[in-house]
Amino acid sequence: MFFQLNNILKLKWMIFKRSFCEIPVVYIILLTAIIFVVIYMLLKIDVAVTYKSLSIAGIIQLILCQQIRQGVDKQMLLKQYPYLFKYYRLIDYFFIACIFLFVDTAFWFVALAFSFLYTLIGGWFSGNVPKMRIVLPSPFFVKSSYLWHSKHRYLLPVMWTSIVVLVIIACVKDNYNLGIVAMGGGSFVAFLFTIMQYEKIDFLRMYEDVSRFMLQTFRETVVNMAIFILLPTLCLLSFFPEECLITVMVIMAVFLLNIHLLWIKYMFYPSDVLGGVMFVAGIFLQWVMVASIYGLIALPVYYYILYRQCKKNIHSILSNYERSDY
Repeated sequence: MFFQLNNILKLKWMIFKRSFCEIPVVYIILLTAIIFVVIYMLLKIDVAVTYKSLSIAGIIQLILCQQIRQGVDKQMLLKQYPYLFKYYRLIDYFFIACIFLFVDTAFWFVALAFSFLYTLIGGWFSGNVPKMRIVLPSPFFVKSSYLWHSKHRYLLPVMWTSIVVLVIIACVKDNYNLGIVAMGGGSFVAFLFTIMQYEKIDFLRMYEDVSRFMLQTFRETVVNMAIFILLPTLCLLSFFPEECLITVMVIMAVFLLNIHLLWIKYMFYPSDVLGGVMFVAGIFLQWVMVASIYGLIALPVYYYILYRQCKKNIHSILSNYERSDY
């Protein structure tokens, strides 16, 4: 067993070094700064160690573990060694659990326990328990919206139903904070998973024209977001009219963040990893901007730069594929 674990660690270190060498120096510096900022924020968080908080930490760890996807090539490579693939996954889960170490060691131990538990039953659960995927009817979204009708579409009705239920509970309990957090946070998570889906180049080539692509993707995103949050927003505005200004500001923030996400995605397409890193960096940058009146003035300029760079990258991709056809 020790020999197998040693081989896994060597394999992971080799993959890390090769991936690290492919990242530009500018992005390494930016990513390092983001990591230190996140660690600093985690160290400053003061969370009481209770049964409820420990349970939430365990659930978060399970969600993070579920997001790790192992490629078919790795599975085929490790399948020839007994139990090696479980050890390989367990190391990944333990590495993710280190995030909780910066908050409190109790959360870290809980995360480690849930990682071990997920490693034992995760493969059985994902392989033997049938998954029910609820699909929204196509008329709910714009017909041409590929992102909103693809493999993650079962997530949208679950998130939408959860948001509506929480908003109704907030209205009944007269708890505006619960409603606005459910509407803003839930819709942003749903849009994040939807927009960040990977698209093959064939779907981009269908547009042929760059300006049409930019206009179409922008229109689809804005219209679908408006349809998605329409009912929760009406409920909040109806039951909490005195907080309408905050509601409008949260809606505007959600729209801006998702437009920012959309353009960042295609600005660095086809690298979704790099796009995700730059999206997080962009959030911190906008956070700094809105802290002063001068930053607010520069915010439209920032979005214009994103739009131009996104358009430039799409034009380069389509031009290269057009030349390759001849």
